[in-house]
Amino acid sequence: MRFTNVEGFRASWMQVNAINSGKLDYTGCPENNDFYYEGVLTSPLYPNNYPPNTECYYYMTAAPGKVLSFNFTHYDLESCCDYVTIYDGNGIKSPKLAQWVFILLRSSIAVFVSE
Repeated sequence: MRFTNVEGFRASWMQVNAINSGKLDYTGCPENNDFYYEGVLTSPLYPNNYPPNTECYYYMTAAPGKVLSFNFTHYDLESCCDYVTIYDGNGIKSPKLAQWVFILLRSSIAVFVSE
């Protein structure tokens, strides 16, 4: 990610059960607490403005049969040059799964299946 000087983003993430079809087995509420990992991901200095020209990398891993679910609860990124990208692997040369440029303030869930 490359940041300019605006507020940034906040996202919660968790590892949840996947079913054989590759679809997500997730209702929005962790009733059985069958999560190995979960946490909150934020841009630098959130909720304050992040420094200009900053690049950050965050690494999360899902166990086989699990998926990572991201719920962006706040984002204020400069749409011309700031974005969030998710890769399937341990670096920027890995296959790109998604890239978001957030223009509207809304919440979203994105799900990616681990191999």
